[in-house]
Amino acid sequence: MAVDFSWKPEYLYSILPVILTGFSFEIYWFTTKSEKVKSLFYSRFKFDDAAAYHITFLRIIGFLAMGLLSGLLSLFFLTDYSLSDFGLTYNPETTLFSLVWTVVLVIPIIPITFLNARTPMNLINYPQIRARLWTRKIAAMNIAGWIIYLFGYEFLFRGILLFTLAGSLGVWPAIAINIAFYSITHVPKGKRPP
Repeated sequence: MAVDFSWKPEYLYSILPVILTGFSFEIYWFTTKSEKVKSLFYSRFKFDDAAAYHITFLRIIGFLAMGLLSGLLSLFFLTDYSLSDFGLTYNPETTLFSLVWTVVLVIPIIPITFLNARTPMNLINYPQIRARLWTRKIAAMNIAGWIIYLFGYEFLFRGILLFTLAGSLGVWPAIAINIAFYSITHVPKGKRPP
């Protein structure tokens, strides 16, 4: 059986999103595990401030690596793609539809999250900021940090990875690869008890 090692330009649309997802998440992951990075904050600030600054810094790194870096590299190498091709667009025709479904889905999520918030398994991972006394400043940093991190994270997974692979491989392979990456990134959070 002969193996064809020739390169075709369309392969970039399948390979680049996978490489960017792995590489950018690794940048974020290894930064979160770095004791040197952590000590930069805890050696300079009081404990509560250090906890807030450290986690906020990590979330910004997540945004920069997964959102900004991956987005810029995708736009540079996939020259026929634009931000709207990665799902970053506004469609006034679907605004009401999106708003209604967001409200409908948030209504059950809020009480479920509230009930789950203090379970021992959840407290292992959250809150990520382990401040002893939560001030308004720390709460604001937590909210802003989550927003910026999740924007980059979702842009990478739901935008660059999913949409580009759907265009090159088809919808179902793109969904399967997306779920595989998404699952792998959540393995460190631990297994939930039965």
